[in-house]
Amino acid sequence: MHKIEIEATCNLAEHLRNQRLPLKMSCGGHGSCRTCRVMLDGEPVLACQTEVQPGEYDITIPESAASSANIQIDLSTLEEGLICETPRWKTLSVEVPEAETEANASNRQRLEKVLPQGISLSPHFFDTISSDAIEGPLTLACFDSVARFPIQTKERRSFAIAVDIGTTTLAAALIDLNSRSLIACNGRLNAQYAYSEDLVARIAFCHTPELLEEMRDLGLKHTLIPLVKHLLKEANVSRKDLLATVLSGNSPMIHILLGLDPTGMGGWPFNGIDYAPPPRPASDHGLPGEHLEFIPSKSAYLGGDIVSGLALIDFANAPDGTLFVDLGTNAEIALKAGGKILCTAVPAGPSFEGGGFPCGVSAIPGAIDHVWEDDGNLRYSTIGDEAAIGLCGSGIISFVAAAFRARILRKKGRYARRNQQVEERELVGHLQRVFPITDEVYISEEDINAFLQAKAAVFSGIITLCKIAELDLADLDKLYLAGNFGKRVRTADLMDIGIIPPIPADKIEACGNTSLKGAIYSTLDQQALSRMQDLITKLEFIELNAQATFQDDFINALFIPHLKLDFGLSKEA
Repeated sequence: MHKIEIEATCNLAEHLRNQRLPLKMSCGGHGSCRTCRVMLDGEPVLACQTEVQPGEYDITIPESAASSANIQIDLSTLEEGLICETPRWKTLSVEVPEAETEANASNRQRLEKVLPQGISLSPHFFDTISSDAIEGPLTLACFDSVARFPIQTKERRSFAIAVDIGTTTLAAALIDLNSRSLIACNGRLNAQYAYSEDLVARIAFCHTPELLEEMRDLGLKHTLIPLVKHLLKEANVSRKDLLATVLSGNSPMIHILLGLDPTGMGGWPFNGIDYAPPPRPASDHGLPGEHLEFIPSKSAYLGGDIVSGLALIDFANAPDGTLFVDLGTNAEIALKAGGKILCTAVPAGPSFEGGGFPCGVSAIPGAIDHVWEDDGNLRYSTIGDEAAIGLCGSGIISFVAAAFRARILRKKGRYARRNQQVEERELVGHLQRVFPITDEVYISEEDINAFLQAKAAVFSGIITLCKIAELDLADLDKLYLAGNFGKRVRTADLMDIGIIPPIPADKIEACGNTSLKGAIYSTLDQQALSRMQDLITKLEFIELNAQATFQDDFINALFIPHLKLDFGLSKEA
């Protein structure tokens, strides 16, 4: 519970945002999503629709409404499949001439003489070294082409942080560069969500320098900086030992974070300012550590997140018929066919990450992460086995699948008329049919409709790429499935409700947050960036709205699993 003091009449949601207590408002503050429900002096209100008069109030913000909760990330899903062929962090042995042989020469001068070509000394190399002469055999700790410090009796540790800058969620990992191991990971709901769940709406919001700065502060000061500091504190790591922070994300999110005008990407011809920002001092953006690095993007809607993921799995060398699907707010799809890499992106919305509906939450303790059917009834599990507070992305996916199997949910996304578990509740000013999972957690038919829009966008994108490549579903040899939900989502659920095509289970690999894993790869491997830059030249973007059958495929996919099972391919699997 928080005690707030109002000095002048104002909107409650706006006041909380100014007090660094931002709420989820996926509808942009219009009152339709009901995600900003709070208790004000014991009464439930929608903060975005509530005007408060001067005075003192007690306010309780439930986890499902807060936009600052830390999000759990499965560390094991990040460690799998990581490679490092050319380490950025390495040791170098040199022999420094004795001081007596070079009178009046400084330690730096004598040391620089014996460094291999291309290796330089860090400006801070001598900061913690005594004034005694450096001579004889010496082992140096190097990151890239810079010698950072001498390795003495007690080895000093150095670290990097990798971050996936998501539209809905930021996920980060702390890496020990010496051992090339993951130390900690955590996530945080993007505070920009308080303005809108929609990326295009955020781009439009930034139409003046003042509003761009406001949106940037939400992503940087209220989300990224607290997330980085939390990781360092959790692992007891000093900020002086943090060498690099690598950011991976879609182009508009990176633009906003850097204070670059993103509005050119809001409409045709979708031009950004810089798709490959060079490294810069972290202090320029109020972050701890030495410098920031960025995974390069291909274009406005083929961002560093998909580049990061495709590089991680070496998609350029994958066989034809390999499919990559990243289920995020802006879902990205890639298909290898005929030696080409066809790519597209679809605005799926935040459903796959637990956003966009009143009882949706991120992957935090108490989130329902799996729902299953048991003799006509629905059972569920929660993260941490705690009391249910809402559904995360895997929870909503499995709910739709389980409810459909149990005949609670019909093909059109409506609840069965005679099901006694379904209730009518007044929501947003009108009656809606809902399925109560608990007394407080429910899914309405409107929530299901929003989810079906997201799943239809993804599936129709996959089918469209297959048509362009003249591939049948039977020709799909491998599906890499990426997303923040890690291994909590079941591929059978995804197929049964029509998010992904019916593919044999042994051809599907759930690979977690590949954007974050690719950023981790970039902190470790010296060749990662050049491989990503080479990959970008091979990506071919497909504009879905320009394809003749896309709208028909989208409408067909708005049903569970689809309206018809003939997808218009030359033959079906």
